[in-house]
Amino acid sequence: MNTPEWVEVILIIGSVTAAVTGITALIIKIMKGIRKLVKGCRWIVDSIKTLLEHSTENHMDILRLTVMNSEMPLSERIIAGKRYLEAGGNGDVKHYIEDHLLPHDMPANHQEFCPISDVKKGDHNGTEESKD
Repeated sequence: MNTPEWVEVILIIGSVTAAVTGITALIIKIMKGIRKLVKGCRWIVDSIKTLLEHSTENHMDILRLTVMNSEMPLSERIIAGKRYLEAGGNGDVKHYIEDHLLPHDMPANHQEFCPISDVKKGDHNGTEESKD
């Protein structure tokens, strides 16, 4: 029994429509999964940014506390002060470091332990002043 030509055309159109519908549904599911991943990645990136900000704040707080603690050895306070200035610290603590800590000479036996040895006595802004 031969089927009419128009029935075959309808069957082909139905098959193509079913295939397109299936592919479209698959693409939609994949896109939803990708959206969830992107949202998850954004959350992770935002969380990392927040953690980095908090870490920087904590680092500056520790340096600030070290500088201002008179119970700490002077050499440790000077090193912390230099690091505080390099990290962009400012305000009253910066003025305290420049006025009270940097003018002191570090003991000779502590010079080798100072990781920031390029800042010399009187060197507050990157230029060396002569003390004659």
